[in-house]
Amino acid sequence: MSSTDKINIWETNGNGSRPLSKGAEASHPAIEPEILHFIEQSRWHADRTMPELPHQYVVIHWRPEQQRVFERFARFIQEQGRKERPATESPCYCELDGWKYWTAGAPADETIIINRSKAADSPG
Repeated sequence: MSSTDKINIWETNGNGSRPLSKGAEASHPAIEPEILHFIEQSRWHADRTMPELPHQYVVIHWRPEQQRVFERFARFIQEQGRKERPATESPCYCELDGWKYWTAGAPADETIIINRSKAADSPG
């Protein structure tokens, strides 16, 4: 994936996840190469507590030297993603290169976990 690729923006609803618009692609500001490198180089761990929602996660405490890029990635997800219910604290979701990413909704500088799942594994 290059920094000029498009991402898919997703939202969730009671019936699962769906693209926000036909074609499912939304233009976005260029993704920083450092964020792409972070995604590629991180050890993503499989979550075992939610078998109904297979996903992986990375915790900033595992890579404290990457704090700034982690925060920028969290901010990117939160600013470019969409919420299930915009007026609530529901997570933002965005898709990059076949993976759907989200945070738990804390401000980017307080986020400690970034989650992802294969878009094909996501409900909807």
